[in-house]
Amino acid sequence: MNKLEEMFKEALAPAGITINGSKPWDIQVFNPKVYELVMQSGSLGLGEAYMSKMWDCSRLDQFFERVLLNDIEGKLGLAEKLKFASSAAKLKLKSWVNPQSIERCKFDVPHHYDIGNKLYQKMLDSRMTYTCGYWNRAATLDEAQEHKMDLICRKLDLQPGMRILDIGCGWGSFMIYAAKKYGVICDGLTLSKEQKKLGSKLAIENGVVANFILKDYREFKPTVQYDRIVSIGMIEHVGPKNYAEYFECAERFMKDDGVFLLHTIGTPQHYRIGPVDLEIHLPKWCHSIDEEPRRGDGRAIQYRRCAQLR
Repeated sequence: MNKLEEMFKEALAPAGITINGSKPWDIQVFNPKVYELVMQSGSLGLGEAYMSKMWDCSRLDQFFERVLLNDIEGKLGLAEKLKFASSAAKLKLKSWVNPQSIERCKFDVPHHYDIGNKLYQKMLDSRMTYTCGYWNRAATLDEAQEHKMDLICRKLDLQPGMRILDIGCGWGSFMIYAAKKYGVICDGLTLSKEQKKLGSKLAIENGVVANFILKDYREFKPTVQYDRIVSIGMIEHVGPKNYAEYFECAERFMKDDGVFLLHTIGTPQHYRIGPVDLEIHLPKWCHSIDEEPRRGDGRAIQYRRCAQLR
């Protein structure tokens, strides 16, 4: 038994959990690398190791109940120190490099979204909307997403014939809804061939024209200026190093009297999210609810209003 395994054995003992034991809540370890992953990333590492089939447990509910009630993660003091050091190192590295460079995005987006659409069709609404819904008086996911789409359209004061650009359009749920309900002409930017393929099919099925453009927003050269620009749940993927260019692009794409609506995730005040809670998908730092849009201040884009959807 190596030192890491011995340390985990001692930490789990007060919770009545035995490594490779016979009780239903005992953990069965198939790959000792699981200990290193937990030391590096805490509960996130434990989850990733489980997905990689490095360990298993016949009663996961009882296992996690015992782990949480006995604060096993907190008792692994060394793990907490290593997690902090790892997070600090990652943040330092991010201050030197641009993890959302054009080249990186052209790799990351297909890696996540060009795996086929079956998984996303199982988990999303019928419009394939991969952002939060607005559950005000909604009873189903489809209703919640429709409420949000219509709210966005009304805030943009869409009128028939307007030219709309959706930066980070996904499968085109907003474009299709806006074109069908408000008679606008929509272009959308995505880096996913699968999103374009299915989105184009959905647009045809709905009897509307939605133009999917396989282009990074930084490389897009429009032939028209848009009346309205919308970006729904996209800025989370932009990265702080690219905020300035992101708003500069929006300004350049839009008419002088145009309107830009930005939908993003925020918090009531500026504070650090824990290193595990949202590490998979969200930025390590979640800004004040109106801080990110204000990054466009000083340019022709004028920040007018911030609304919270709860």
